[in-house]
Amino acid sequence: MAGILMKVGLILLILSPKWSLFVYMQATGKFAHRCETLQVGACPEGWTARGNHCYKTLDGIHSYAAATTTACTDIGGWLPTPNTPEENAFILSMSVPTAEGVWLNCNDLETEGAWTCLDGGKQVRDRYWGTGEPNNAAGNENCAVIEHNDGRWHDVYCNYKHYSVVCKRSAPGVLSIEA
Repeated sequence: MAGILMKVGLILLILSPKWSLFVYMQATGKFAHRCETLQVGACPEGWTARGNHCYKTLDGIHSYAAATTTACTDIGGWLPTPNTPEENAFILSMSVPTAEGVWLNCNDLETEGAWTCLDGGKQVRDRYWGTGEPNNAAGNENCAVIEHNDGRWHDVYCNYKHYSVVCKRSAPGVLSIEA
């Protein structure tokens, strides 16, 4: 069988041309397991691929607390913050049509005016604020969203339930083994 051999600890992983995964145990000299046929980098069902990531829109509209606590982590993702203008537009395009926009993993809850904007645990440097934003207009606008009206970031009250949640995850690359 032609394929790719990778040494992983005490086992060899063999990916066949059809992307079936076999585990060869060095100790016994036999194949121990076989995984289902898969597409490397394919997103799970219900997720949309873009680059090296997968995105999924959750049903309904949510508050920031619901979006950041478990909504995305429960399905293996995280609440994103866009890294490029293209990703910003893509995330907004996935919003629930009845929502005013999309929540971002970006807030100044710890220190007013010191925005922490994370994407998968990494700080996002570029920001896409709308004109005059962030402005803390109501005196308690500490969470960021992408607004449908201009496609830019705005600070809003974190308890508003007018925004959609789009989750992000890395495209699969780590494979689990079936017995």
